[in-house]
Order: sequence, then C-alpha cells, then structure tokens
Amino acid sequence: MKSVILTLLLALMSASGLQAQNGVPEAPYGLSAAEVYAIFQSEYTNVMRANNTRRTIDDFELLLMYGHWIIVAHPKSLKVGSQEIRGDRNFDRMINIYNEMARLTPDPVRRSVFLDSSMTYYKRVLTIFTPQEIDEFRWRYEFGRFLLANSSIANNQALAAEQYMILFGKDPARVSKDADGFYVQFLANNMMNENRTDELTVFMDQAQPHADPATIEVFKGIRDRLFRNPEDRIVYLEDLLSKNPGNLDLMGQLYDLYVRTNNRDKSRAMARALYAAQPNFLNTRRMVQIAVGDANYREAIRLGEEALGKSTDPSELRTVALDISDAHRNMDNLRQSRDFARRANELDPSWGAPHLAMAQIYAQAVTQCAGGQLTRLDKVVYWLVLDYLDKARTDQSVRAAVDRSYAQYERSAPSVEEKFYQGWNTGDRIQVNSSLNACYAWINETTRVR
Repeated sequence: MKSVILTLLLALMSASGLQAQNGVPEAPYGLSAAEVYAIFQSEYTNVMRANNTRRTIDDFELLLMYGHWIIVAHPKSLKVGSQEIRGDRNFDRMINIYNEMARLTPDPVRRSVFLDSSMTYYKRVLTIFTPQEIDEFRWRYEFGRFLLANSSIANNQALAAEQYMILFGKDPARVSKDADGFYVQFLANNMMNENRTDELTVFMDQAQPHADPATIEVFKGIRDRLFRNPEDRIVYLEDLLSKNPGNLDLMGQLYDLYVRTNNRDKSRAMARALYAAQPNFLNTRRMVQIAVGDANYREAIRLGEEALGKSTDPSELRTVALDISDAHRNMDNLRQSRDFARRANELDPSWGAPHLAMAQIYAQAVTQCAGGQLTRLDKVVYWLVLDYLDKARTDQSVRAAVDRSYAQYERSAPSVEEKFYQGWNTGDRIQVNSSLNACYAWINETTRVR
C-alpha cells in the first residue's frame, strides 16, 4: 500500500504538480496550515535524525504529503501565529528529503525520479523567489554542487557550469574568490573540455585579476595547453591589448612572454610602459632587471632602493636586496654589496642565494686586494669563502651553483705546506681583517683553518 501511495505522491510532485491549478489546495485531512506545518516540522526532525541504518524510504511518506502541500499552497511564506516561516526553508527540506530517498534506494529508476524531484525544487526556488528574497549565491552554488555530485543526471557538468556562470556574470570578483577559486577553475576546465577556446580566454582574462595564486597557476596551465607555442599566445594577447589599451594584466603577461622568447626590444619597451603606468613594486623590479641587463648598475641600484620602499613582503624584498648586492659587486663596491647580501639573508635566513653571494663577494675581495700577487695570508680568505659556500649548499635551489665552484676555491686555499710554514693547525681560528692585509679590514670576520 505504501508503495502505491508513494507512486501517487511522486506523480503529484512532478514539475506540473508544483503549481496549484485552482488556487490554494485543501490541506490534508482538513487541517489548518499551522497544524500541517507543525506535523511536517516534527516529522522532518524525527526522520532526519533517525539512525541511518534503520531509515527506509517508507519513513518519508507522511513528510512528502505534508511538505508537498505546504510548498504548493504557501510557496513563499507561511504564517504560523505571529511567526512568518520563509518558504525557501521548506524547499530546502524537501530537497534534503528527496536526496536522502535517492541515497536509500537501490533501484536506479526510482533514484532518478527522486533526483529529478530535487532538481525541480531547485529550479522552482530560483524561478519564484527574487534575489532580494533569498540568498541567490547560496542556492545556485548548492544546486551546482548537487548536480556535480550526481553523475547519473544527464549533462550534469554543463548544468552545474550554467549555474556558476550566471553568478559569475553577476559578481566576477566574488565567484573568482569563493571556495578558493573552485568555481572559476571548474568553469575554465569545463570550457577547455568543450573546446570553447574564444570564450575561455575571455573568461580567464576577466577572472584572473581577482584570482588567488593557485587559480592563476591553473589558468597558466590551461593557457599553456591552448597556446603550446608562446609566439601564438603573443599574437593573441597583442590583439587583445589593441582592443583594451592600457590593460595592465595583459601588458604583464606580454612582458613575461617577451622575456621567455628573448625578445629584448619588446620586453624592455613593455617594462617601461608598465612602470610609467603603475610604478609599483613588481614593475619597478622589472626596471631593475633591465638596468642590470644593460650593465647600468648605478641605475639598477637607484631603482632597487626605490623598489625596497614599495613592498613589505619579505619574499619580494629579499630578491631586490640581492639585485642591489649584485649591482654593487659589479661596480667593485664590495662592502656595500656585502651589506645588501646580509640584508637579503636577514629577510630569509633559509635562502642559500645570499650566502652564495657572500662567497662571491669575498672571493672578489681577494682578487681586488692581492692584485696578482697572491700570498699565504690572502689565501686565508678562501677558507671564509668556503664557510659561506657550506652554508649556501644546504639550500637545494643553489646547490648546483655551489658545487660548480667549490673545488676551485678549495684548491685556492692554503696548502698543507703553507699551513706548516705559518704554524696553522686544523681548527685554529683566524681573523679575516687588517691583520692579514689592510685591504681586508672591512670584512672583519672569523674563519677556521681547514
């Protein structure tokens, strides 16, 4: 008997059954609206809280009868005494009921019917309620998740994408940020799978200014697949920029591609245009890199010091400090070079590059001070160089560079014979300062005999 009643209820709750044909239908058993709601609410709480292992589809029979009547007779709201019950909450409950029934049934046909009923309720809510009456974003997000969770629904991914795209059209920034970029990543991959290339590129360009780093990486991967040849992407972006002159995001992408393809003239011109339009940290550092490439180290130092005042991010500041250090070293300003390398190290003590820079600075100091007449005392500095190379090699990112030069500096350090004549024993501490040569006074560090 129950299965017969259930079948009749399912027929009533089809898409056409959601609308009363002749005004408000009569309540079950002649009950008042308040009584129907009280029974529905109580039964919903009891059934949904019941032990999952003991729950059956038949347990939902009464819920379906009363819940269906409430939604047909009072879809937007229901007054119970002085309390106004929001209609979308009842839709929410009915969707939960049908989803649970679909979970419980082993019959794929009945499961399909239950899921169709849930989908009908989602559509009905988004049709009869205005955005001011409900949280449209929540409803469309949940509708999309429902569709993605049920692969048996035909075209479920396309239908979910339709919901997310509606919301993206309303608020691109919010949808790009929500759920750590899940929605825009899903939309982009869906367009990619459907070969909607033109639409996809426009979509990513709209979403990227609001996206987090992980989403930007996803977009980068998609663009790499769309434009395996960077020259093709340059042509595409140059066309976009001609239609959107001054678009800083497009200009930044083009700069990176010009560098990647070794197009020196265009990369320099684009860096200057970006700096002129927005002299922020990133664009200032690009100008530093151009100045270094031109061997204009004085300008690189000036721009680098300007960049240091445009960020508080240690990961950004460390790179500029090292840029300035390298520029000073290329001008033989070794003390200033050492100061900025130390600053980079203070900003990130785990980074090996500043230690490698310190080794190079002190090795250059030997060349500068010895002047071609390398003495045993000059060679002591190479032990200090090796100390810094040992510190640098703990960072895998610079280990290969350290290994390339390590043996050379070991050979340049004092030999066994030289240590014997100087009376140096392994482990002895030696000051690297004016006691070796007045030229080394600024170093003022301690090393050990190796």
